[in-house]
Amino acid sequence: MAVGLALVERVWLRNHAARRALRAMLYTMNGLPSILFGLFGFIVFVQWCGWGKSWLIGGIVLALSMLPTVTVALLERLKAIPPAYLEAAAALGLSRAQIVWAVLLPQAWAGLITGSLLGLARAAGETAPIMFTCTIFAGATWPHGIKESPVLTLPYHIFILAQDSFDPAVGSKLWGAALVLLGLVFLLSLIALPSRLKMHEEANL
Repeated sequence: MAVGLALVERVWLRNHAARRALRAMLYTMNGLPSILFGLFGFIVFVQWCGWGKSWLIGGIVLALSMLPTVTVALLERLKAIPPAYLEAAAALGLSRAQIVWAVLLPQAWAGLITGSLLGLARAAGETAPIMFTCTIFAGATWPHGIKESPVLTLPYHIFILAQDSFDPAVGSKLWGAALVLLGLVFLLSLIALPSRLKMHEEANL
C-alpha cells in the first residue's frame, strides 16, 4: 500500500494541488498520536466487529501506524531519482506502467527497506495501540485463532511494571525490559542508517 501511494504521488498525480493534498495527508497521519490508532482499532474491530483483543487486530493497527512512515521514506527516495532516468525511459518508448516497473520500483527498494525498518522501530515502542487491541499482562498462550486471542507484548509489560516501580523487587525487571526494548529500537534504526545516508548522498548529486 505504501508503494502504491508513493507511486501514485510520483507518476500519476500531475495536479499540484492533488499532490500537495496527498503529502499533507501523509505528514498529518505520520504525526498523529498513536493512541488515536488504538482507539480506531478498539472501536472498529474490538467493539463493532466483536473480535475482542486479538493479535491480528494489533498487527493491523500497528501496520496502519507504520504506513505513513514507510510512504514518506519512499517519496523521499523517489524524489532522489535523477530526472534523466525517467526521460531516457520515456525516450525509449516505455509506457508509464513500464517506467514504474523498470525504473521507479528498482530505484525505490532502498526507500522501502528504510521506511519499513523505521516504521518497525516506531511500532516496537508503541503501547497505546496494542493496549486497546491485542495485549494483556499475563496469562496469554500461543494464539489459537483470530477472535479473543490476546498476546504478551514488551511495551505493555514495561507499562505495567512501571506502575509498580516503587517496589524494589520490580525495579530490576523494569529496567531490564526497558533496556531490551531500547536495544531493539536502536538496532532497527542503526540498520536503516546506511540506506538513509545513501539516499541523501544521491539527492545531493
